[in-house]
Amino acid sequence: MTLEAVRDVYALRPLSQTLVSSLNAEVTLADLARDIAEIGYPQPPRDPRPCRW
Repeated sequence: MTLEAVRDVYALRPLSQTLVSSLNAEVTLADLARDIAEIGYPQPPRDPRPCRW
């Protein structure tokens, strides 16, 4: 765990897999999705445009 990662969380910066892994290598961002939504942790806005594959 790095001090920078802890600072990012306290500053409510959006979570990334890199940040999550630096705090706990055994947890993925997907593992935390429900908890993140439940507590209202800020996340970057999703792209509203539909995927055009």
